[in-house]
Amino acid sequence: MRLIFLALFVILGANLMIEMLDSNMTQILEERKQTIERIQKHM
Repeated sequence: MRLIFLALFVILGANLMIEMLDSNMTQILEERKQTIERIQKHM
């Protein structure tokens, strides 16, 4: 029984980490895109 709870906890924890990293990556990519667009406007 304890093993099932441990497995469930690990899966949920990994899922949360992936979700946090994913949202962070999309934010970074968006900021990078805006920076590139700004540089292109100044040229």
